[in-house]
Amino acid sequence: MDKKYYIEKKDLDLLPLAYSSIAKEYADNFDRINKKQQNLMELKEKINKLRINLNELNSNNKRLFNQLKFIKKNYVPRVYIKVYQKNNNAQYYVHAIIRHFGASRTVYLGKKDFLSRLLSNNIKSFNKNRFSTILLKFIKPIIHNYLLSITNKNDFVNCTLNSRLFFSSLNSERQDTYTFSEYLRSLSSD
Repeated sequence: MDKKYYIEKKDLDLLPLAYSSIAKEYADNFDRINKKQQNLMELKEKINKLRINLNELNSNNKRLFNQLKFIKKNYVPRVYIKVYQKNNNAQYYVHAIIRHFGASRTVYLGKKDFLSRLLSNNIKSFNKNRFSTILLKFIKPIIHNYLLSITNKNDFVNCTLNSRLFFSSLNSERQDTYTFSEYLRSLSSD
């Protein structure tokens, strides 16, 4: 489709009306096709500009993500729960492991049975099958609030962390909650 008028206008006027209407329709379609091709070229150009812009945003976001990953790794405390048995004893013990500023601290929380009773008395949706998850949801905000004032690794390593800190908000007469050294002393008397 090279020409708008395949048959020249002066020759078209000499032809019958039926033929001239076909030529007019052809010319109109030719104009519409050209407009649509021009729109298509403009849209392709916009798409290319959007792709370039999107690539720039993605590379910028990757850089920001790496910075955030460093901040999270070094400044946001991570908390894990460890439930274990000692010497094939029927009793399970619970520890909270806290990683902050690249250092790790372990805090003895108590015996699993006692903690289950304590949590079930104070949390309506408590489920024994989800013990670790529920305990983690309970103590994680307390740990985060406590560690807000700690600004470096030495302060974290030297801070006092014990189970009383985590469970003091619960109204309970807790005799099982003690520090790790008290826990070790209790094992020697068993």
